[in-house]
Amino acid sequence: MKKFLLLIVISLLICSLFIIATILFPNIIKAQETEDWQILFNGQKYKNGYTLTLSSLGVNGNHIMLNGTFTNHPESLLMLSDDSCKTWRESKILIDTSFKTIFAKINSTAFPDTSTIYIHIDSTFFKGYDGLNAINNYLSCIYKSTDFGISWETIIIGEKLRSRPSKIMSMQDNLNGVLLQYPDKDEEKDIIWFTNDGWKSWKKINTPDGIIASESMKLINNKIYILVNFKSSEVYSTKDFGKSWEVISIPSEFTKDKWNTKLLVLNDSIFYCYGFHEKYQGDSERASFIIKTTNSGQSWKKIFGKSYLNATISDIVVIDENKLIALGDSVFRTNDGFQNWTSFKVYLDESSYPLYKLIHINENLEYGICGSYLLNFTGGKTLLPPTFTEPENSSANPLDFTVKWTPIIGANRYHLQIVERNPSMFKETFDSTLFVNDSLITDTSFQLTGTKYYKEYACRIRAMSNTQKSSWIEGYWITNNDTTAVVENKNDIKSTIYPNPANDLLFINVSQLNGRNTDYIIFSIEGSIIQSGKFNNKIDISNLKTGFYLIKLNGKVSKFIKI
Repeated sequence: MKKFLLLIVISLLICSLFIIATILFPNIIKAQETEDWQILFNGQKYKNGYTLTLSSLGVNGNHIMLNGTFTNHPESLLMLSDDSCKTWRESKILIDTSFKTIFAKINSTAFPDTSTIYIHIDSTFFKGYDGLNAINNYLSCIYKSTDFGISWETIIIGEKLRSRPSKIMSMQDNLNGVLLQYPDKDEEKDIIWFTNDGWKSWKKINTPDGIIASESMKLINNKIYILVNFKSSEVYSTKDFGKSWEVISIPSEFTKDKWNTKLLVLNDSIFYCYGFHEKYQGDSERASFIIKTTNSGQSWKKIFGKSYLNATISDIVVIDENKLIALGDSVFRTNDGFQNWTSFKVYLDESSYPLYKLIHINENLEYGICGSYLLNFTGGKTLLPPTFTEPENSSANPLDFTVKWTPIIGANRYHLQIVERNPSMFKETFDSTLFVNDSLITDTSFQLTGTKYYKEYACRIRAMSNTQKSSWIEGYWITNNDTTAVVENKNDIKSTIYPNPANDLLFINVSQLNGRNTDYIIFSIEGSIIQSGKFNNKIDISNLKTGFYLIKLNGKVSKFIKI
């Protein structure tokens, strides 16, 4: 009994000391922070109201190359800077009109030095219809510039139009490169072309039968590595340009049930494979993975796995043998040989965005792209933004409702702005007269007064301290239509989408659906309806162009990127 009382006294003493230390030395409490990414280029409504969605990034010293496609417009555009993003100039990729192409899709880019740029494009030719399906032919072209995008040379690869598009170009330097094309209708395997003179000439490489529908390809030290996910995941490699091939199998636990697997090759011995699971079995099965081999695939080790259930890994950046960055819905970092991971979200324009390309220059400089933004990170931190928690329902709220948000450690006040408007989810929000503009809120709730029936109240909030300000986070609530309106069912569908960015399929996690189909609407960022229908647990978005979209599910709106 005495020992028990002694433990209670010690516990109370420790708690008291902690409270006293908190009051006397508030700086010892670590603030809730996130990485402070800054916007260097904004493609939102860049030209004639069209948004430029970025798809690739190249960095060579102070020379920066961005490639993007305009929303709802087939034009592609290169943005180039030779002064570390202080000034930009446009370089249009002009498609030869004699090709009579209806659309040109950029598959890949290469920026091997400060003056040389390679752009790989499939020009699409409309042939006709097979029932309701459009039939296209494809012509594979490489556009080459040796003066940093001032002039371009057009190089047509192959002898004919093909029924299937090309897939991947990989340049080892400004002279040596490879290009992979999917098999034509009369072919049974992928076609690979190789050049050692900057595509002045090229030759076809002999490929084994197993190379079909390849996902990744890399040319490094004059050795070609190809990842194939057709039936099982295997890595094919050749060091003599197709005279002989080696095959490395990836463990079956990462290839069954349709894993989206990608390959990163550092050298002849060290490979990384990474991806995520497509098969829907609830949140517990939404596992991503990263595995590593240091002995050319003889054995593999998992370095990132199911402990991060909500992570959808779309790309990785290896800094050294102990440091790695993984990109998904957050930025995941490890600095201790993959033992421990930290994660940060990137906050811009009142929401969090997934980075889908990152270039690490050094510990104090990284570049990344997401949606229509080029960002940089210089190692700084800022306060984590709060998250709205109430009201739970986006519509049918009573008059003079209360908004609540999560507290942020390190903040001493919150800045809340509210706009009153007619219900419209795509209107510019905070460029009009503010209904509320209070930057001195110390509580984590605020009751609106003087609200009206059937109005939308768009709110945004940020956390503040004496030295830091977080990014803004938005929320939207609509009041009742009249006094007899029925409050929305709190147990209605709660949805999440993944992966984000997505390629061909967008998967939906839905709880309490009770077997019902659900309507969805996909909008462009400008608010035009692009696609609509019903879903069970996935939506086919293969026909969408690369870009930034909004999806409405059960009255809730989410953002996603099509790549």
